[in-house]
Order: sequence, then C-alpha cells, then structure tokens
Amino acid sequence: MNGNLEISFIGRRGRFLLAAMALLSCVVAANSAGATTLFVSDGVDDVVHRFDATTGAAISPNIPLVSVTGVATSANGDVYAASSNPAQVYRYNSTTGAQIGGPFVTFNGQNDGHDVQGPEGMAFAPNGNLYISDVTESNVHIYDTAGNSVGVLGSAEMSQPTDVAFSAAGDLYVVNPGMADVLVSVGGTQPLTEFFGPLTGGLTIPQALTFGPDGKLYVLDASNNGGPAIRRYTAGGADDGAVVSYATSFFQPNDIAFGPDGKLYVSGVDLEFGTGEVLRYLANGTADGMLVSSGPSYPTFMTFSGAVPEPGTLTLLVMAAIPLWWRQR
Repeated sequence: MNGNLEISFIGRRGRFLLAAMALLSCVVAANSAGATTLFVSDGVDDVVHRFDATTGAAISPNIPLVSVTGVATSANGDVYAASSNPAQVYRYNSTTGAQIGGPFVTFNGQNDGHDVQGPEGMAFAPNGNLYISDVTESNVHIYDTAGNSVGVLGSAEMSQPTDVAFSAAGDLYVVNPGMADVLVSVGGTQPLTEFFGPLTGGLTIPQALTFGPDGKLYVLDASNNGGPAIRRYTAGGADDGAVVSYATSFFQPNDIAFGPDGKLYVSGVDLEFGTGEVLRYLANGTADGMLVSSGPSYPTFMTFSGAVPEPGTLTLLVMAAIPLWWRQR
C-alpha cells in the first residue's frame, strides 16, 4: 500500500515538480548559452560598442548614435541609449543591435517639463520606469514604460547630476558632482535627501555610482586631488574606504558597473597611450585583468545584457510553480 501511494505521489505531483525543475534548468541553460554582452557608449566615435563580456571580443556591428551618453538595460533585456543631440532616448535589440521603433523618449522642444536637456546616466526602477540624470537642468527625469514623462525629481542641493542607480530596496541614488555628495530618494518617489553631506564622504568630483553584490554603494570620484578613485559606502552612508585608486596611474576612469559575474568593470582612457579601455576587478578591488584593450576612443557609460537570471528571479519562478504543483494533488 505504501509503495502504491508513493508511486501515486510520484505520478501525480512528482512528475509535475520534475517538469517544473526541468523548465527552470532550461531557462538557466538558455541564458547561459547566450553570451553576456557589454555595451559601452562612446561620444567621440558616436556609437555604442558591443563586446563579449567574457572574452572582450568586439561584436559587430556597433550601434550608431550621434552624441551618445547614458545606456541602460530594461528588465526584458532591451538596451536603451541616450543622445544629447537631440536629447532623446532610443531602444535597441540587445542581440542584434537593431533599433526598435522610433525614439522611446522624444524631444518636443515645448519647455513643458517633458524634455531632458542634458541626459547622462540612466537606470530602470523596479516598476519599469526610466530615470535619467539631467546635467543641464540639474534634476532627474522620470519616464514610464511607454516613454511618457511622469515626473521630475529636483532639489536645491542638486547640481549637475551625472548618474543614477537603484538599490536592492528600490531606493534611488543620485551622484551630485556640484556638491561632491550623493542624494537619495526613498522608492524613487520621495524628496531627495543627503546620503551623506557635501565633502564629508571623501569625494571631490563624484561622477558615477553603482551597487555591488555586497549591497554597498560604489562611487567613482574623478578628483585630481590625490588621483581618481572608487570609494565604497555602507547602507548607512559610512565611508568604507577606497576600493581602487588611480593615484599613480595614467588611467582616467569614466564609469563603473558590476557585471553578472559579480566583478567590477571600469571604463576609461589610458592617457599615456590615448587608448580606450575597460578594466576588470574583483569586488574587493583586486585587479582581474583588462577586458577591452582597444576599439573605443572614449568609452563612458556601460550596461550588460544577456545575463543569467539572478537568484531572486529563479526563486520567483519556483514560488510560482508551487501553487500549480499543489493543484496536482
């Protein structure tokens, strides 16, 4: 009898559970099979370069875009790139590089608050809205999933923001070069406040920021006072020290981003040889080689696409499968 019950369990519920597990395996395998791509904007070459994120090999063709600035990847894997001339945002297929439709964010020139005048760094919120730092207007523009303007975040303390990033909790962080600090908006909807005060976080000219796999905030400081450096901060805003320093290097960093491999990538220019490069580091700042050694003239903003689903995504898939499995009882 027990044997029959066990066989029944396997037949009615076990087979479904095994099928669900096989589906998850297929999802992981499919994403693993597709190489992760690194997208790097280059305002000198007027393109978004594409590279294999593992080998650094160039992927052709590049994505042409005059005066390209910020780049970001949406939840569905599409890549978005901003141009400052005209100030618009375009959407691209991350596999082929082909443009999808017309401008995602248009420039209407009506002075009605819709336009982003000087787009720089961009980031997607958990709800799919696109946040764009505006270095000209000194604010952050918000656009919905259809490209409609749905709001602007500003502050009397904000001066020439150049980058934005979301924490795992869904809070918006804005790098604020004009005041040498970082601002934060709870949920990306609340008023901006100081993450730490001006010149109190060890920064002089912050220009880019990103969150690491450790949940800490990493900020690129382009200061010439002691040389550029990447500093790290705890969730409470405490300075956790410099992770990488370029005080004795000819490398001038432009942007930072963590890849799906958990490693830190830094775009910039070797001022000694005039070559655009992308360097790679472990999260603790240990050098892990050069991913891109040639190609871009002035590599700036970076984003990744084609990554293996994060553990949280797989967890959601499993949770979604459980009710279906239970119904098979």
